[in-house]
Amino acid sequence: MNDQIRNPFIFMENPYTSKNRLIGAMAANWKEGRKALFSGKISAHFKSMDRSMFQPAVTAENAFRIAPKDGDVIFWKWAYTQGKIPDFFWQGRNYGNTDKVIGLLHDGTEEGFNRLLIMLVSRKLFSVYCKSARLPKSVIENVKYVEKYFNKENSGFKKSKTRTLLYMVLSQERKLSFDSRTFDDVRLFSAYLQGFADISKKKLHNKIQPLFLDEYNLEPGLEGWLLNLGFQHELSLWNDKFQAGFDGLQEEEDGDKDPLSVLKCPTRTLPLQRSDLRTDFRK
Repeated sequence: MNDQIRNPFIFMENPYTSKNRLIGAMAANWKEGRKALFSGKISAHFKSMDRSMFQPAVTAENAFRIAPKDGDVIFWKWAYTQGKIPDFFWQGRNYGNTDKVIGLLHDGTEEGFNRLLIMLVSRKLFSVYCKSARLPKSVIENVKYVEKYFNKENSGFKKSKTRTLLYMVLSQERKLSFDSRTFDDVRLFSAYLQGFADISKKKLHNKIQPLFLDEYNLEPGLEGWLLNLGFQHELSLWNDKFQAGFDGLQEEEDGDKDPLSVLKCPTRTLPLQRSDLRTDFRK
């Protein structure tokens, strides 16, 4: 999208010739920005010169007329869809740039931010912020994955898991700490677990318990690590099959099959065995 405004838009007595600067200023000055959008000033100004700004503004105005209580969400969605905004604004507060957001995700003690995060994920809008902040495409796609499975019916994605998983995705962490070791390669991690499987199945079961929140959900550190290594397809297969539970799944044959390979696809294998997960670790 061309960033230039041919005829400057006056916002809070300042002329703007850059769309991104204008929208960023509107987000930073929340109350005044909302008023400029919902009063029709944006659509009126851009009607004859820029349809890419005009039509979304009209859509936002109409949405606000229908659901005025959702005004903040409508404004936020318009701003982060239309502009490239590096900082995370909400209702007049600036939570900071992406590094600050990652810090908030990691810390997890800012209750206001945590509630806002879950609201945006439930509306599949956190990925909109990531795109506006110009994060890598792989990060954006992984955030969309989190949004998808958080909103899936009967999803086991809990709020705390979602926050930790988004921290892993946005930080692009490619190392996994497990059993006082650090892994940066799935094959090495699989080989390490295979060593316990060679001793006994019980030994393997005991060792992998920390990798699961319950019999359906992978621990978010592991899931985020696998996402960052490019295993979104395999994890999608995992969640599509397991989020609803184990009923109706075809029994695996016992034997000497590699206990770390399942959900095979033409290019990769998720390094976890379905039969190893059937044990109820909550007991």
